[in-house]
Amino acid sequence: MRLSWFIANRIGKKKTKLSGIGNIIAITSVTISVVIILLSMAISNGFRKEIKEKALAFSGDATISPLEGFNYRDAIEETNSDEAPEAFEVKNTGEINDLRIENLKALSQIETLPFVKNVVGISLKPGMMKTDDQIQGIVLEGVPDNFDWSVFEGAMIEGCTPNASGKEKTEEIIEFSAIQKSDLQQPQEHTQNQELQEHKQNQESQEHTQNQELQNQQPQQQLLISERIAKMMELKTGEDALLYFIVNEGIKVRKFTVCGIYSLQFEEFDKTYLFTTKEIVNELNGWSKNASSLFIVNYTDHSDSQMEERRNAIVREIYQKFQKDDQPLNIQGLQESLGGLFDWLRLLDSNVLIILILMILVAGFNMVSSLLIILFENISKIGVLKTLGMKNSGIKQIFLAKSSRIVIYGILLGNVIAVTICLIQKYLKVFSLNPDSYFLDAVPINLSIWNVIGIDCICFVAIMIILLIPCHLISKISPSKTIKVV
Repeated sequence: MRLSWFIANRIGKKKTKLSGIGNIIAITSVTISVVIILLSMAISNGFRKEIKEKALAFSGDATISPLEGFNYRDAIEETNSDEAPEAFEVKNTGEINDLRIENLKALSQIETLPFVKNVVGISLKPGMMKTDDQIQGIVLEGVPDNFDWSVFEGAMIEGCTPNASGKEKTEEIIEFSAIQKSDLQQPQEHTQNQELQEHKQNQESQEHTQNQELQNQQPQQQLLISERIAKMMELKTGEDALLYFIVNEGIKVRKFTVCGIYSLQFEEFDKTYLFTTKEIVNELNGWSKNASSLFIVNYTDHSDSQMEERRNAIVREIYQKFQKDDQPLNIQGLQESLGGLFDWLRLLDSNVLIILILMILVAGFNMVSSLLIILFENISKIGVLKTLGMKNSGIKQIFLAKSSRIVIYGILLGNVIAVTICLIQKYLKVFSLNPDSYFLDAVPINLSIWNVIGIDCICFVAIMIILLIPCHLISKISPSKTIKVV
């Protein structure tokens, strides 16, 4: 092997114009291929990382929600006691119920699972936000004290997250049991009339006034909204917003104060969800303080390979505590609840694989051309080496060693260019995106040293395997003919 490397170093010392051009083309081809592959992987990994972090902020790694119309008794009869049902059949009853989970019996058992970080109960209330010029359908999400705000805090434009302590009080709450549709067009006028009526009633009875003040003492109505909704409704931090909720046969109006504005560019959620404290949403729903619309389960790590296994472990814990009359529940992993989004990410991964194969083929066949040029220029030397008794395998090692240098130069140069481009994009965000289509305002980059090493090894091995094809020509070269060529 040392002899092969020594001879390989001596070959090509005096380069011809043809071999020089061939080497430049080969190095350039390998460099471009490596750059394209690394950039594709970095962008694909960046999309997966950024979008998954945003999805986890809204949905957690798994969700536990009420399931309407599922017959657990059938599941118990068809499943052994030591097994957990892996899938639930949903039967739509056609009724719209106010579904909630009053008590999750297996909560403590789920929290003790080794991969579970915490379990958070979330309360939801659909409603409408209205200003003088705009109307927007929304979902008010109430979150408890242990909700993880880290993703939102990193995306805050101004203000802060809602105060979940419940110590401060609101100044105004407007409630009425029934309202005509025409009243929604003039909420401010109706509010003023309501305040006049309350003022008259307060003058009639001091006792009634004291009771009314006690009823109006509610936790501060803080509201966290997205930048999209803030622009649409023309709201800023510290300004008031009126939200309308359907309650029984009437409408309940609440005045909230915008405490913060965030920008996650997660269009599917940004245009719909507003955030406040769970206590406020439960009060709007008329629920007990422990009731939740759903529970989100956060894991200590977010390994895709163990998602299904962990979901089944949660199902098993719930199933073991289940009684025949208990409320049916549906357990979904993140990739199930946001299936369309993760299908799109998988499509990106498949594109990276296609690019990897195509670029390796392009680089490999350009290297074949370069190696053939080297072989033809040194055909007389091959004849001399064969005459001196060197085997075909040894001669092949010489030219493979010569080619490997070209491949390594190309790979290293590709690494430098690709990493430089990645760093520029990561910190300067030169290439922007439309967040309405891609959920991000700039091309994301996520490239680790192990990604680079892995791609380098794959490219080097694959190209060297391709180069074995032209090396078979060495065995067909006859010394008696080639030595004459001087």
